Amino acid sequence: MVATSIDALLRAGVDAARGGDRARAVDLFRQATDLEPDNEAIWLWRAKCAEAPPEVADCLTEAARLNPDNASTPRPDRTLWCWRR
Repeated sequence: MVATSIDALLRAGVDAARGGDRARAVDLFRQATDLEPDNEAIWLWRAKCAEAPPEVADCLTEAARLNPDNASTPRPDRTLWCWRR
């Protein structure tokens, strides 16, 4: 039952993010990480939609902690420099 909830939250969050509703997406991804904190994909989506650099850093750090061998996971120390343009 929890897996179904996680899948539904992830799908709804991705749909919200792709539809431009970042606030809703972040809320859904926060709910999902509360239920399943060891899900790398949710942390990456949450980072993508986060509103502030510290939250981006926290999410990317968590994703990297969960899967340190994933070379495609952006690292906060290499990503956040481009936040302000």
